[in-house]
Amino acid sequence: MLWDEFTTLLAGLNGETPLGYLVRIRSEKNRKVRDKFTAQERKIYSEWRSRHSRTVTHSLEEADWALRKIFGMK
Repeated sequence: MLWDEFTTLLAGLNGETPLGYLVRIRSEKNRKVRDKFTAQERKIYSEWRSRHSRTVTHSLEEADWALRKIFGMK
């Protein structure tokens, strides 16, 4: 399957499908909407944010290490 076809199929998902439901929760930016999440939805959102945060932190640490190596810093 080509990437364009895949993204088109994903774009057609809504909150009524299991995957669409997770994506909707994980991508919610509105604080007022998140305040109305159920306990399970809060758990899904929190776990995703925690995992995403660790990935970003790890990537930043790798970039920092690479720049220090390039410029001969310790």
